[in-house]
Amino acid sequence: MKQKFFIFLTAVIFVFLTGCQSADTEGSRMSDGLAFKMEYEELNGQPHPANEELSFLDIYIAENNPFVFAEFDEINELATNGTGIIFLGFPECPWCRAMLPVLTNAAIDFGVEKILYRNILEDRNILEYDDGEIVEIRAGNPGYYRLLEILGDIAPLYTGLNDESIRRIFVPALIFVKDGNVIAYEESLETFQERVRDDSRGSWQPMNDAEVSELRRLYLNYFNVLFNNSGNVFDWDPETEPCPIC
Repeated sequence: MKQKFFIFLTAVIFVFLTGCQSADTEGSRMSDGLAFKMEYEELNGQPHPANEELSFLDIYIAENNPFVFAEFDEINELATNGTGIIFLGFPECPWCRAMLPVLTNAAIDFGVEKILYRNILEDRNILEYDDGEIVEIRAGNPGYYRLLEILGDIAPLYTGLNDESIRRIFVPALIFVKDGNVIAYEESLETFQERVRDDSRGSWQPMNDAEVSELRRLYLNYFNVLFNNSGNVFDWDPETEPCPIC
């Protein structure tokens, strides 16, 4: 009788602890989602510190977003061995603010469970070209250097250095990884960049409906490749063909 009671008690304790662990995991995920939402929304409507004529774009992010704060160890592990999505940016980046609601809504609608996120404002090294020499005036995070190695030529050139071997992660950086291979590195939408290039407010403007639709289709396309094992990225014209996965 005592033995049966001990077995029963052990089972109850196991179920209780397992339930607590699951709740803690879900709670942590929700906390990340809320923290991410607050990090970006707290700048809504605020003037730029260096130019009061510019105000940060108002954006609103669902609390059930899939963003998870990550260290470089986790990011670099995904980039070399995993399948998933990495988003690198920071709230002060106007390009990030323009694309982020589109990414968030597309990810929620598709059912993406996790996007690794890191604010890399202070992680990147700063280089300058001075009298024919490249000088590092601020060192970067070791994990950042490692990620640059992993990305290789996929990462953009570090502009202004006259050296095509030096790369830099410009934001927003949305990195799609499948089976340890980086299949895409997306920055801002090209048509949006072209439209605002000669405007005085530039990237501080919101995307228009057509640009939002185009970017959403692009993201859904990549999600399908990563998580539905569809093969290569679709080659299609959103102006003349229906979206193949919407």
